[in-house]
Amino acid sequence: MAKGYDNVIEVSMSIKFEINPIMTRLDSLNDIRATALYLELTLAGEEPFMFPDVERVYEQLVEQFYREYHDIIIPEQYEVARKDYRFFLELLDLVASLLRHDEERAVRLLH
Repeated sequence: MAKGYDNVIEVSMSIKFEINPIMTRLDSLNDIRATALYLELTLAGEEPFMFPDVERVYEQLVEQFYREYHDIIIPEQYEVARKDYRFFLELLDLVASLLRHDEERAVRLLH
């Protein structure tokens, strides 16, 4: 193989690794959002305390979100999200928007 071709592969690999973590975080965020929306359908307007299993899953979901995105949100937002489902969905959208912006910026820098 020509030496120049090896360099192209090296560059491609580094680009893949620079973009991939952002997509992975965005994919994970989309999974969290999909689960949150499923929980909303499960409740069908009922109060969460009537469904302890659903409430527990919601609490775990917010915990997972905070663990994965503690570098983006502040503890006060996490605390509100634990108690306010609508706020949690808005926070998910905000973080998704920030991650998409970072992804677009990374792509622009590479071109």
